[in-house]
Amino acid sequence: MAQKTQETTQGRVFVSYSRKDLDVAEALRDALIARGFDAFLDIHDIDPGEKWKDRLGDLIASAEKIVFLISPDSVASDICEWEIDRAERLGKSILPVVVRETPAETIPGRLADINFIFYRSEDERPAGLQKLLKALTTDLAWEREKTRINDLAMVWANAGRPARLLTWREDAIRALERWRDGHPATSPAPTDVQLAYVSESRLRFTRRQRWIRGGLATGLTAMTALAAAAVFLGLLSEERRVEAETQRAVAENQRDQALTTQSLFLADLAQQEGRRGATGMLLALAGLPDQTTVTGAPLSDRPYALEAERALFAGLLVNRERLVLQGHSSIVTSVTFSPYGTRLATASDDNTARLWDAATGEEIAALQGHSGRVISVAFSPDGTRLATASAD
Repeated sequence: MAQKTQETTQGRVFVSYSRKDLDVAEALRDALIARGFDAFLDIHDIDPGEKWKDRLGDLIASAEKIVFLISPDSVASDICEWEIDRAERLGKSILPVVVRETPAETIPGRLADINFIFYRSEDERPAGLQKLLKALTTDLAWEREKTRINDLAMVWANAGRPARLLTWREDAIRALERWRDGHPATSPAPTDVQLAYVSESRLRFTRRQRWIRGGLATGLTAMTALAAAAVFLGLLSEERRVEAETQRAVAENQRDQALTTQSLFLADLAQQEGRRGATGMLLALAGLPDQTTVTGAPLSDRPYALEAERALFAGLLVNRERLVLQGHSSIVTSVTFSPYGTRLATASDDNTARLWDAATGEEIAALQGHSGRVISVAFSPDGTRLATASAD
């Protein structure tokens, strides 16, 4: 039986089938895995104790394409029908593969409208497999991006479509729009939720840019007026000095309002980014006054914004960061706690595993000896031993 490789090179495929066609499904899965695909089959990809239907839905959502094995039993199966419904709602490409003769009138119209691949006998299977491989790799890049965007859109939709879960970078939004406008004729169109996610990201971003430009323009105007007032103050006669002082006070007030607007904008942006990690906390800090000098005077004149401080502490709660473990020189690939939670073990692409004190974050030991990246680490049930697995 073929084993899945560490990384998928050709794409992710979900195989929907009747249990009476299990032998064919297993053989097809092995053939796909041998050719670099990550092929999902329920009996291999649902663990004991898992909620099987939820797991099925997740496997379908994560796959770029769905292979449906057509037989008299699969077209009559309620579970197979549910799997196809789920795939259609997510806009997945469905490839019908005929593995047993099936009366045409029993095949659902949504499958009958798609060109079949025949895989009924040993004679048909070599040619059928080649046709399937070609169909699986057609428009794969667009389908992969669709799967990624669908994950973002579904989280956004299920959370009530809040603005903070939209895409906010200009380059990322342009990539979303290129994907939407580049829909290939051989793939199902983007779903309504996916299209709404793209459109709403652009709309909110455009509104925010207008707000920023307005705030910056106000700030520049105020600062220019302030500089002009300072120059002319020395040239004005005594009787007009009071009027000039008044104008300068107005300019200072406008400048403070502009800086406050910038602080509030940074605080709002921090709330949008808060779920992505430390970025939201850094934005909140940027919206607060700089630390003071030894005399107590601030290093900048940015006004205090309560919203920025709230966003900072909200970020602390969301991220729940307590300790930073420093020692690895490359990507960390695996993390695990000891059975009693007193130790922490990590594996890394730097060819080492490391043992840490979970309470203090101090490194206890660096385990060296592997000649390749360490991909997994695990404690024994009693916590006295550590096992590592490496690419070597």
